[in-house]
Amino acid sequence: MVAGEERQLNQDELDSQTRHRLVEQLAKSERLYRTLADNTTDVILSMEMDLTLTYVSPSVVGLTHYSVEEYEALPPAERYGPETRAAIEKAVSQDAASFGGVANSSLFEVELPRKGGGSVPVEVAAYLTRDDCGQPTGIIAVARDISERKRAEKQRVELEEKLHQSWKMESIGRLAGGIAHDFNNLLCVILGYSDMMQFNESLSDEQRGNIQQIFSAGQRAKALTQQLLMMSRKQVAHLARTDINEQIEESLKMYRRLLEEDIALHFRPAVDLPVVMADSDQLSQILANLLLNARDALNACAAERRERSIRISTAAVQVDGKLARSLGLERGPYIRIKVADTGSGMDAATQAQVFEPFFTTKSQGEGTGLGLATVYGVVGQNEGAIRLTSELGLGTTFEIFWPIIDGIEDTAESPATQEDQVVGTGSELLLLVEDEVGVLLFSLKVLTDTGYRVVAAKSAEEALELLESGTLVPDMLVSDVVMTGMDGKQLSERVLEMFPGLPVLYISGYADNIIARHGVLGDGVELIGKPFSATELQRRVRKLLDHGRSSRSC
Repeated sequence: MVAGEERQLNQDELDSQTRHRLVEQLAKSERLYRTLADNTTDVILSMEMDLTLTYVSPSVVGLTHYSVEEYEALPPAERYGPETRAAIEKAVSQDAASFGGVANSSLFEVELPRKGGGSVPVEVAAYLTRDDCGQPTGIIAVARDISERKRAEKQRVELEEKLHQSWKMESIGRLAGGIAHDFNNLLCVILGYSDMMQFNESLSDEQRGNIQQIFSAGQRAKALTQQLLMMSRKQVAHLARTDINEQIEESLKMYRRLLEEDIALHFRPAVDLPVVMADSDQLSQILANLLLNARDALNACAAERRERSIRISTAAVQVDGKLARSLGLERGPYIRIKVADTGSGMDAATQAQVFEPFFTTKSQGEGTGLGLATVYGVVGQNEGAIRLTSELGLGTTFEIFWPIIDGIEDTAESPATQEDQVVGTGSELLLLVEDEVGVLLFSLKVLTDTGYRVVAAKSAEEALELLESGTLVPDMLVSDVVMTGMDGKQLSERVLEMFPGLPVLYISGYADNIIARHGVLGDGVELIGKPFSATELQRRVRKLLDHGRSSRSC
């Protein structure tokens, strides 16, 4: 063999070895790629430029519930869906036009259909494959399941909306509570004096009629301020152990007449329902507002031929996990009160505003917009929650979750006996503290006309100065709660240090934490809400004095 032929053979052998090594490397690379593709949790799809599928990774089974063979056999319209196909085509066209020969990707979110119905949200990174000349030859897409992220985002948005709603309701509630407090001070004077003047025998019939008109207008204003206080969660609540079923049955006897005769009213009480701590007047107000709302919804579609009914039911439920989080409640046992109607229903925009104060869908002059806001406020004040579900044309359901709480002291007054109704007179020495001059003068007149000796102070600081002088030994403290500077609760604590066991009567336009959480007052301490009548003030003072005397004699 000549030297030239030997060199050619050696070169051929080297070329063969090189090709063999390259083939092995390519095969190894393909095995590695296939192993990665077959074992990744993301779904890898390889497609031609017309979206014909050439490969899909086995992870498609977990994502779409289709087997690989089933997914490959799907028509493109079912495999991708119109939105997904449009997103891929848009990404491909932008990719092809924006960069030549440089690997890059387009990122977008779409929904992939699942076997048996439904879809799964995915984030897709789409890549163009190109030939040596930079021309697109195919598409590689990597789809990642983002269900958990979407759920977390949805939960975050819902929490932000609830927080925003809570802030808004709290702000409006503070404003409404402050307005109601000021109005109650004015109404205390208006109603108090007009009530007293009605019994003046020297008045003519015309004069007495005018005064009655003033008194009636004041009573309507009082009802409105009570709604504002309920809505702002600052109404004085007199808690007592309450059977929800009995309370609803009693309320329905009274409120049935608010409904048209052709509206069917059904009540399905749960058996052996636990008792709850509640103010019966507040529960009655809740039921009245929900019934009126249901009645109006039914009347709004009265022309349609459909069942006109309101269904009320109760149940003992355990609120845990997802339900507790969605309602913003502590986990535990609750009573659920459900009120469902077959009325007109609400759209999403109305549902978003329905609990806002002064929001109403009624014509001007037909509603205050405080009904459902009042329900929302009362339920929140009692550490419960309300849930609304509604659909246009199908009706509305309100669900109230009321906590079952043990070990809380009753604060409701016992039914008044004939002895309690006696106003009585007295000569005891009372310390009266009130920073609203009109209320101070009215209360002073009522008590002095009843025979009591009264020392009046326009602030807690002034009252303490009188007591610390050592010349004043009162038989009772009558004090406003919310005052500039030191409040009534702080004043009473100082006074009781000087005179242990001294009876205390708080005067307040609304409930507040400075009185006591959950409305619980100590022994020998009571609260009278503004506006109050002369008779009510006289009766409460006499009752508390007599109770204090009997307690000290034991």
